Amino acid sequence: MSAEDETRRHAKETWEAVDSEEVPPEEDKLPEGAHRTPPKGYPQERSAYAIPDWYALPIDTPEHARNAASRFPQMDVYDTLSAEDRKIIWDRIVDAERKFGIEPGPEVLRRAGLRE
Repeated sequence: MSAEDETRRHAKETWEAVDSEEVPPEEDKLPEGAHRTPPKGYPQERSAYAIPDWYALPIDTPEHARNAASRFPQMDVYDTLSAEDRKIIWDRIVDAERKFGIEPGPEVLRRAGLRE
């Protein structure tokens, strides 16, 4: 074995293992920054999120539901989502707010297609 091969072998032994959740498969269609697992300290069930596939915008508490309503339009992917996908997400946010006794604001209802 050459000195170069020996150096490469030792260097390889020092590589850190990477959690498979940190490295997306090439065919993965999730946007940059999307979670594959629930973020630490947040709900574990997908149903507790306005965007369940990405574990994005938790709607499990009144505070989270209100925050989701204000943050959703600020997301980088907002304009890249289809109108149908945005409507589904807005409906989930509106339903969560109403579940907690919060009447969604006029802008939220307009974006959800529930008011002109």
